[in-house]
Formats: sequence, C-alpha cells, structure tokens
Amino acid sequence: MAIRKIQQAGLTLIEMLVVVAIFAIVASILFFNFSDFNTNVSVRNLSQEMALMVRKAQTYATGVHNLDGVAISSDVYPAYGMSFSGAATSATNGANARSFVLFADTADSSGATNRYYDNNGTCGSPSAGAECVEVFGITTGDKIVNLCTDQGCSTDSTVNVVFRRPSPDAEICIVQGGACSSRLSFVKITIQSARGLQREIAVWNTGQISVQ
Repeated sequence: MAIRKIQQAGLTLIEMLVVVAIFAIVASILFFNFSDFNTNVSVRNLSQEMALMVRKAQTYATGVHNLDGVAISSDVYPAYGMSFSGAATSATNGANARSFVLFADTADSSGATNRYYDNNGTCGSPSAGAECVEVFGITTGDKIVNLCTDQGCSTDSTVNVVFRRPSPDAEICIVQGGACSSRLSFVKITIQSARGLQREIAVWNTGQISVQ
C-alpha cells in the first residue's frame, strides 16, 4: 500500500517575522520619501508664488493698473513693487521672514515717489504713507533665510523691487534708515524649508525673474 504524505501549507513564525520586517522597511522608506516630497513641493510652490507676485507687480505697473477709489491724479497709476525681508519680525503689514508685501509706490503731497514701501500698519487701500496693497503670509514651515544683492548677502535686510511705467525694468534697493540705497543690479531671495531644502528667486534690474 502506498503511503501518501500530506503537506500542510502555511507560514512558520520565522517566515512571518521576515515578511513583517520587510513590510516595515518598505513602509518607512516610503514615509520618509513622501515627507521629503511634500517638503520639496512646499518650497517649490512658495518660490513660484513669490516669483508670480513679482511678475504681478511688474504687470500692474506696465499695464497702468489704477488704484480703486483714487481720483484721477498722479497717484491713479502708481509704480508697483514688492518688499522682501529676512528679519524675524516686523511692524504690522511689514515684510519679514514669513511674509512679503505687494505695494503701490504712491506720490506724496509734493508729487514725489521714493521707491520705498511706506507702511503705517493699514493695508488694502493704498495712499501716500500707506502703500500696502496685499500682504502674503507664509503658512508652511518655509521661510526667507537670505537676501543677496550687489552689496553682498544678509539674513535680516529688507529689499524693495519696484516697477515704474512704461519700462518693465526693475528698480532694486536695500532699505536703510527709512530710505532706499543706490539702485542695484539684482536681488536673490533664498527660501528654506523646515528640513533645510532651499530654492532661490532671482530678480534682475532688466526685469527678468527666475526661480532656481
């Protein structure tokens, strides 16, 4: 009589532990890669948004975007600009490491403009001395960590980029003592994620804007 052997299918304890270990390793790799992916996307999106806001200021200026509610005068078609800073804190509606400002460079009572962001703490109704159009807050863990110009790099300086019709060229200056210094050739704004990933937004006085 032939004896038939019955084989039982299943996993031994060691095999199960090996499978669980492999699953844990793969899951951890995917988790950390996903975290880096999210961080990279966040920094990339912020850099693109900042570049778009600079382009918006340029378009407003060259497209003679008027100020709502302002009577026809020298202020109705002002220059527009962006204010960037790496400072940890700032006045209300001011630029700092976690916010940047779109402003209208309106004329004062003498009809002069200064390429400087005049801020009295209000925003949304630009006028002489209160030039804020919109404040953009950074809601992620990213922040501005450095600003580089012809005069070197600084972690806490403030730089204004202004566009004045009809030229698409940019007027770039460092804010010092409540005024703008001499015109510069470029500014490079470095942003960094909480995990240390960086991207750079470069604005040249020719009006060119790039993200690196």
